[in-house]
Amino acid sequence: MNHIKITKLGADAFAQAMENVLSGPGSDRIGCVVTFTGIVRKMSGGRVVKKLHLGLADTAEDKLRAIADEASRKHGIVNTAICHNLDDLAAKSPVVYIHVSAEHRAEAFDAVKEIVDRIKSEVHVDLVET
Repeated sequence: MNHIKITKLGADAFAQAMENVLSGPGSDRIGCVVTFTGIVRKMSGGRVVKKLHLGLADTAEDKLRAIADEASRKHGIVNTAICHNLDDLAAKSPVVYIHVSAEHRAEAFDAVKEIVDRIKSEVHVDLVET
């Protein structure tokens, strides 16, 4: 099962997403959880970044769900949670938490890489660093 959330990420978002992937359907099969946390860089291209404006596609939640569904089917994933931040973010703030549970680590790592790559190319339509 996939859990998708676009919101202002609070202090409990990481743990909540982890709980979602550990307690969802098929949780008895889980042998690993691979996580990815994207954060706003303090330095980018040799310059200091104070803030990142996230330009998300209007259909961002639907796209995130489709990406998670496709990666889950392709890699045999048990559960996926994607929690994406919104608004303008200060340097070192979390942009996205991705948790993928699977029976084996290879499939989980492959799925996380695919999900991250697709979010960057399909969901982030207008990122502006200032």
